[in-house]
This record gives sequence, C-alpha cells and structure tokens, in this order.
Amino acid sequence: MLYRLSDLKRYNNMPRIKSESLAEHQYYCGLILIKLKDYIINLSYVQFSVLLQYVLVHDIGELYTGDIPHNVKEDYPDLRVLLEQIENEKINSFGFSDILNEVEKDEKLKMLFKLCDTIQVIQYCENEKRLGNFSQNMTLIREEALKLVKKQVKWLKENKLLSEDFNEMEFLERLC
Repeated sequence: MLYRLSDLKRYNNMPRIKSESLAEHQYYCGLILIKLKDYIINLSYVQFSVLLQYVLVHDIGELYTGDIPHNVKEDYPDLRVLLEQIENEKINSFGFSDILNEVEKDEKLKMLFKLCDTIQVIQYCENEKRLGNFSQNMTLIREEALKLVKKQVKWLKENKLLSEDFNEMEFLERLC
C-alpha cells in the first residue's frame, strides 16, 4: 500500500515537464533536513530523529485523498482543514500517530518541517525551469515559496533553531 506513494503525482493541475511523486517529495524533504542539520541548533538528537521520521511520512494520508494542489487548498480553507483532519486520521491508521503527535505539539519542529517542505517546492520549480518550463504558474509557485522560506528562516533564527550564519540563498543554490 505505501508503495503507491510513487504513483501519486504532485502539481497535478499545473503544466509540468517532469512529474514528481509523493514518495520523491518526502525523500527529498528528508535529504533537505539532513543537509540542514549543520545549521540547526538547540535541537536534541531525539527531536531531530522524530522530525526526520515525520518528514519521511508526512504525506502518507494523501494515499487516501490524493494530492490536492496547494492553490485549491488556498482558495478553499474549509477544504484544507477537512483534508488535514482526514490525512491525519490516515497517518494514524498507518501507525504513525506517535510521530505525528510529537511534531504537531512542538511549534519549533513544525516550523523546521515547513522549511524543508517549502525548500523542496523551490527545488522542484528550479528543476522544471532547467528543463524548460517557464510557465507563469511555476514561476509564481517559486516566487511565493522563496518569500515563505525567508519568513520561515527569520522565525527559526529568532527562536534560536537556526544558526545566524545560515544563508538560505546559498543553501538553495547548493541544493538546486
């Protein structure tokens, strides 16, 4: 059942050159977290391990709902809330409730996760651009993600979770 994550495609309502599966997305989010490790401060080994597990399973609930694109969730906030509830129930049904609960109750872990998730969006958009996808949709997604990363990094630095010498633009250049 979990292998189906490789069949479910992201950005399914956008023009794209190369599809990305949920499995690929979760994997790349995990690699991003591991690459971030040298810049993360004030986080125990256990917290980091829980966060890495969460990053690797965070979209498993979409095996049930499919990947509803971000723009649809933005346009219909009530749908977003309902989908989160359904997806969390499904994550729990797969036996990952302990991981979900640990991250959901810790604002700092949630923000580190969101940073990895958003950076991965940029990574995907950069690859699409390299392949020749200059669509307005992809450009807008990338620009919004860049703005969000800047806010997330600022918050993480203010809350002493990222070292002051972390530079998101240099980090993105090395990843993309």
